[in-house]
Amino acid sequence: TACYNTCRGLASLGIEVDVITSAFRDLPRHEIVDGVSVVRVPALRKKPLESTTAEIASFFLSASVEASRSSLMHPPDLIHTYFGLPSGAIGWSIRKLLKVPYLISFRGRDVHGGHAKDHEGIQGPMRWLSRPVWRSADALVANSEGLRDIALNVLPDADVGVIPNGIDTAKFYPEAKGPRPTVKALYVGRLEP
Repeated sequence: TACYNTCRGLASLGIEVDVITSAFRDLPRHEIVDGVSVVRVPALRKKPLESTTAEIASFFLSASVEASRSSLMHPPDLIHTYFGLPSGAIGWSIRKLLKVPYLISFRGRDVHGGHAKDHEGIQGPMRWLSRPVWRSADALVANSEGLRDIALNVLPDADVGVIPNGIDTAKFYPEAKGPRPTVKALYVGRLEP
């Protein structure tokens, strides 16, 4: 959702945006969505929100090939990767190939490894692989102060900015002045800090 809205917003400003993502079920291989070119590469992914190591590796391989091909044909001005791994590593390789700046937008599990209560952050091979990718990025951005703090436990000398997820103010805005109605809200989601 964050990637979709960021890309849609950039496209509405006249910026050419290409997205490389994983194929899933019967979604088209290529389509234009709200002015954004979306290319879906083959991957072994079976669930919409979770991926196994093999599924991530399959995406990494096919997305690396597509990103290299696409970047050589139409060099981008900037590579914006969502997640430190595997996407950040793809941005890192394109940067090495074409000297194009890249930024990593941390989203959660790429920093805390699915254990938000563990403020030490990702561990093992993921930590070892992430550090050089993060160090080489031209910018690192977390979507919360808490995620930034966990990222700093993984790479203490990193400069991690914070840009919270946005709100569509055309849909959500204060009501006119006057008595406020009683509001009941239902929240459905993960209860992780």
